[in-house]
Amino acid sequence: MTRIASVAALIAFAGSATAQFTPGSLLYISDIGTTGGVDTINVLDYGPLTTATLFSFGPDTQDTSRRGGLAQGPDGEFYVGRSDIPVLDPSTAVIDRVDDLFGTPSASNFASNPELQTVTGIRYDSFTDSLVVLNNPGSAFGVPQDFEGVQTYDRATGSYDGLQVPESFTNPGVQAVGGGLVPTGRNAGEYYFGSLNGGAGFDGSLPGNGSRTSTVIARAQFNNPADPSDVTVDFVIDLEPNATGRSEFFGLLRGMATLPNGNIAFLDANSFNIWEVVLDSSGNFDSLEVLFDGTAVARGDNGLGRGIIYNEFTDKLNYIEFAGDGTQDIVEINLDGTGRTILASGIVGLNSLVAIPAPSTAALLGLGGLAAARRRR
Repeated sequence: MTRIASVAALIAFAGSATAQFTPGSLLYISDIGTTGGVDTINVLDYGPLTTATLFSFGPDTQDTSRRGGLAQGPDGEFYVGRSDIPVLDPSTAVIDRVDDLFGTPSASNFASNPELQTVTGIRYDSFTDSLVVLNNPGSAFGVPQDFEGVQTYDRATGSYDGLQVPESFTNPGVQAVGGGLVPTGRNAGEYYFGSLNGGAGFDGSLPGNGSRTSTVIARAQFNNPADPSDVTVDFVIDLEPNATGRSEFFGLLRGMATLPNGNIAFLDANSFNIWEVVLDSSGNFDSLEVLFDGTAVARGDNGLGRGIIYNEFTDKLNYIEFAGDGTQDIVEINLDGTGRTILASGIVGLNSLVAIPAPSTAALLGLGGLAAARRRR
């Protein structure tokens, strides 16, 4: 099925401007994050390994503005989150829509509401024709943190579909925060989502990060195409030592990817490795293994980076790596953890990798219309 989706995506892109890029090329955000800094959407062409800016947003109005999350919709549009860090005024957080990214791009406001405080991940869900958003307020300035977890927004109207799945589901007294959102590849409308912390395990001696509870990974299944509020959540793993059988403590999840074998790869800022959560045939936790040992290449004190994806067009993993000088690199490794290669370096505020041609563009062949029809109430 993965092969069929890939071929359909390539056909959908054949007549578009993206044909100029090698399959497996990567879109990414450069977030300057200072007053007057200009945030951009860029492309790394996988063939010649050259980078180019596709779209520039207006200058930031303050040092704390941040863009996070990048997702492609069924009609070729892209969605990008913009938030103030820390959250001083929740009403300033928005999701922007960018049309004609590969031609003459333009941006417009897609959604905003008081609960949308800090966007840490966006995915387009064809099952409900909605945007699935991971929201993490993360403010330490007394601003109400209305909600941390998964939200959905109607793609046709930008309207808020309601609070969906809070992340603090294993330990109700703990505020978990968004660290990853990725389709499981098992069922339509099904996603893994993770917390930076929020589990039952506790470690009070983490350098640079203070006290942390353990990372939690869960699964959310949307059940009704016409009603995104109909969600079933089940627990995958609380990554504490008692559950994993390992001595390492995981309390700062920085990205997840679904592997072709059905397992989950993740980055954690408290270690310098990429880890593989091995699942059994039912999707339940089996074991935790080191996929890539990054201790020899880590150049900062915050782990390897803040994002990882499976690139189905190259059959490799791409992840973001701190360079140790305030910039980030885009790195590639094989699925067995070998062959580490830096594809691009010296990028400021690098986040939100997206491989193109993207599987969601198969909707250009008609799937988008079918999804929209299912959503009509």
